[in-house]
Amino acid sequence: MTRKQTRPQTTAWLAAALTGGAIFATQIHAETIDLRLESPANTYTTGDAVDVEVYATTSAQLVGFGFDLIAGDELDYNGYDTGPAFTSVRGTPDGDGIAGLAFSGALDGVDILLGTAHYDAALVGEVLVQLTTTAGDLTEGFARFGTGFFDVNATPLSLSIVEPHDTLPPVVVGGGGGGGSPPVPEPATISLLAAGLLATLRRRR
Repeated sequence: MTRKQTRPQTTAWLAAALTGGAIFATQIHAETIDLRLESPANTYTTGDAVDVEVYATTSAQLVGFGFDLIAGDELDYNGYDTGPAFTSVRGTPDGDGIAGLAFSGALDGVDILLGTAHYDAALVGEVLVQLTTTAGDLTEGFARFGTGFFDVNATPLSLSIVEPHDTLPPVVVGGGGGGGSPPVPEPATISLLAAGLLATLRRRR
């Protein structure tokens, strides 16, 4: 997968936003940001494109974010598109590009779209997509306006990946009403039919 070139100046802005005010974090009670992962469906077929949207709900102002999404081998990661209220930061140290800055102003509210992660369904199985942050990575975390970081409450997303299935109806062999061969009469039935035929011929004479 080809990735865009790193933009050091944007990454530096993100690091500054996430660390700005962090020295007060031990003195000020942190607000909690609630994060929800959502997908259009819960079950996908191998080969399908899978989108996972990340929503945030907070009463305090969010100025920037960076995080990791952890999933099993059932999903292949294909990139991340930042939500419309944020400026994308592609040059993250881990290379996944999951980061954004609110250059237009800090945000608060319900169900703020942070972005959409793109995957391909690769293997059959049950997969849990989880949001995490890496300790010590200055481009990861959820920065409050001037007052350090949010405490994070993130609910993982469970998805099922299944094999493609044949939608054609099964072929019915034999039996009544189906498309099989007509039943073959038993010997006793043939004898009764022959006797009935003879009786009919005698009456006609």
